[in-house]
Amino acid sequence: MGRLLATQKRLQILILLVAGSLVALGATPQAHAIGYTLTTSVARTQESNTPGVVLTLNVTGASVSTTYKFTWVVTDPTNHNANAANQTTTTATQTSFVLSVDYPSQFGGTNIDYVGNYTVNVQENNPVSIPSVATGRFLVGLTDSISYARTSTASIVASGYANNSPVTLNISHQGSPAPGYPKTVTASPTGTVSAGWAIPASVPTGIWYVSLLPAKSIADNQTITILAANVTIPRLNIAQATLQRMQTQSFSFDASYPNGSSVRVGSGQITITESNGTTLPLQATYNSTLSAFSVLYRVPISAPTGVWTAAIQSNAFNDGYGNLGPIAILSGSFSIDAINITISQLNIGQVSLARTQAQTVSFKATYQNGIQVQTGSAQVTMTETDGTTSFSTQAVYNSTLGTFHASYRIPPDSETGAWVASIDADAFNDGFGNLGPSASVVRAFTVVAANLTVSASIPGQTYTLGQVVPIYAIIVFPDGSLFRSGNVTAVLSSATAQIGTTSLTFVPGQSQWVGTYTVKSGDPSGLLLVTLKVIDSYGNGGQETVSAIINVPPPAPAQQPLDLYYFLLAALAIGSGGSGLLLVRRINPTHGGFDEFFRLTGGEIPTGTTLLILGEPGSGSSTLTQELIHHQLEKGGRCGLLTYDAFPSEVSRAMRSFGWDPTLNLSDGTFKILDCYSALAGAENAPIRDPVDFTEISIQVSSMIEKASPKPLTLVVDSITPLFNSAPSRTVINFLRVVSAKLKSNNGILMLTAAKGSIPEEVRSNLETTVDGVVDLSIIHSGQSVIRRLTVSRLAGRKISSEPTEFDIVPGKGILFRKLRIPLGIISPKRKAD
Repeated sequence: MGRLLATQKRLQILILLVAGSLVALGATPQAHAIGYTLTTSVARTQESNTPGVVLTLNVTGASVSTTYKFTWVVTDPTNHNANAANQTTTTATQTSFVLSVDYPSQFGGTNIDYVGNYTVNVQENNPVSIPSVATGRFLVGLTDSISYARTSTASIVASGYANNSPVTLNISHQGSPAPGYPKTVTASPTGTVSAGWAIPASVPTGIWYVSLLPAKSIADNQTITILAANVTIPRLNIAQATLQRMQTQSFSFDASYPNGSSVRVGSGQITITESNGTTLPLQATYNSTLSAFSVLYRVPISAPTGVWTAAIQSNAFNDGYGNLGPIAILSGSFSIDAINITISQLNIGQVSLARTQAQTVSFKATYQNGIQVQTGSAQVTMTETDGTTSFSTQAVYNSTLGTFHASYRIPPDSETGAWVASIDADAFNDGFGNLGPSASVVRAFTVVAANLTVSASIPGQTYTLGQVVPIYAIIVFPDGSLFRSGNVTAVLSSATAQIGTTSLTFVPGQSQWVGTYTVKSGDPSGLLLVTLKVIDSYGNGGQETVSAIINVPPPAPAQQPLDLYYFLLAALAIGSGGSGLLLVRRINPTHGGFDEFFRLTGGEIPTGTTLLILGEPGSGSSTLTQELIHHQLEKGGRCGLLTYDAFPSEVSRAMRSFGWDPTLNLSDGTFKILDCYSALAGAENAPIRDPVDFTEISIQVSSMIEKASPKPLTLVVDSITPLFNSAPSRTVINFLRVVSAKLKSNNGILMLTAAKGSIPEEVRSNLETTVDGVVDLSIIHSGQSVIRRLTVSRLAGRKISSEPTEFDIVPGKGILFRKLRIPLGIISPKRKAD
């Protein structure tokens, strides 16, 4: 029994021991499951004991009332270990607590003198010994940051140098030192070096090297990264909220670096967006006067109106070194309006003018900024005397005159009296929507009835009893247009009394008025005065007097049908026999002047006429055109000659041989010879390289017409035969039609000479239908003499004399037409061709 009890007691003791062991085993794992976290106040610091680095240990899962003891060890880049001067001990009052120490101040005289990696180890000494419960690290460098934007300042601190000793500081990039480096810095009395580098905006970005000498056991070397600076632009300034076309908008902005200093280099792009979405880039540069970046933009005259925007896009500014800005888009808006146009004065060509004359109106238009307008048009209103009837014409810009110009022909049936020319408000538009004037501009003038020009003619001969006296009249308004309707009365009178009257009728096919008067037995012989009186229903009128010779013999026996003069002359010739007739025939012919040509053509060649002169070789076609040129120049006209058959010097020499020296006219520009012959003759340096370059010839003709203005040009092409030999017939005819149209539109005259037989018949027929008139010249050799004849085949709008008329070419005189002193066939000389 006692043995049993002893055994049970031993078992109980054993159970207690086992339980105690289990408790002890359970306590130890609980202690080592505690959590430890080590942190540093900074991850990186400079070589300086101040402010130092605070090391913090955060303990979680601690046993309450248990005493904890730790040792802190910091190893610097030289592998020197420093322990905290006083080991940290604490008794846990709760399951978590925090312990901290300051490095290096609590580490027994240790300094932060080296760049590099500093490692921290915390070991637990109580309640259990653990070599390392937590580790950490921090870095030490020379600068307060490892990267900098340009213009910021890098702080450099290093320690561990001899007190008050000189230290060499260098900052470099790819072997090139920064401006002002290396330089010497004196250490403080405690051996500390402090410096600052204000980083220029222009230095290269990338890796830079910072170093100090003399060297320590761990050299003071470090790299830093330089980044481009962000340029700050607070706002985009727009000078005017609203402006007109042609005005100038100003844009400006301030720019600064991160250090607050102003940017004064580089440029920024400002993008303008018009109201229609079109974008325009502008480049703003620094303006030292404004101390800001600025750019001016003059709004074009054609710019769309409405709201525009201006913006600086992100990073659209660059200082020239790669420093960009702004970070975000800056924008603003402004409005564009049309510009007003000013017309200060309306000028008129004539203060007083007659019906059918053209009133010219001119003016200068300027924009509000004083620039002259040169585009667009204005509606000019002409208001009659009644104040209600008005007509409109369009004024457009004339670059030659430098003004806007319009012309209005006063109708022949318009009212006479005071008229007004006006441009109403906003009646002018420059083509871009800019309008003017702001108020009407007016100018008064007077219109009077037209004084008609009457050109009357009666064929020059003596009219006898029973003969019809034809009366012709071309009547024109002041502007040269034909008078076609009205009353034209011819009053016939002698020197002492009125004989009678007759009315004239307008013949459209002849473009003239025609009337007749039959000589009566009671009419007095002698000078017959014919006064044409013209009037229409609107009061336009005119008058002219012409004359004719009439011979009304007294009653005579029936066997005496001839006038006594002719009878006696015929009797003398017949009574004398053959010798008498021969004598009279010899003295009967005489010469008439060149005016005989205009008798054949029914008057002067009318303006707007194209005349074809066809002649056989030697018939005198060139001489005829040269005399026509001389005739026009004598009248004060303007003439031109395209010569394809002779050199200009030969033309001048020929004209001088007839007494028509063109030297003065050639020098003053009233006569122009275009040499197309030299190129045909193969001469070097010919003024016209290609005589069938019709584009160039047309330009030259246009120049002649323009220089002759306001007078019409008479142009001769002598001869067109070489053209048909050098170019296709269709091309030549088209060219001649173009030249004819140019001259007709300017009231000019075109005369073309051609050699008979040199042009194919079908081409000649086509050409004759193109022109307004045809003159034929022929030549016949009769023995030792030469017979030349001129025939006016047709001339549009004229009553012509188409009988062949002989003429001679006389040196010093030109063309003289042959005529008879006594127009009787029996005593006319007989000229026969071989």
